[in-house]
Amino acid sequence: MESTTHCPSCRMVVAPRAPQVVAGAALYHRECFEAWYFGRHGRRPRLRPGTNGDAYRYTAA
Repeated sequence: MESTTHCPSCRMVVAPRAPQVVAGAALYHRECFEAWYFGRHGRRPRLRPGTNGDAYRYTAA
């Protein structure tokens, strides 16, 4: 059985091919992370593309 990862912000399951952001040890939907970051800092976050050919995963810069 495949393990599911939930977004800490919206508590919904993060789909494997949905845009994701890895921030610390948590995995967020990209939209959830950008909304949280914009609300806190007043600007959009800088995101780095994923490594090893992972097209859907970003890391917070």
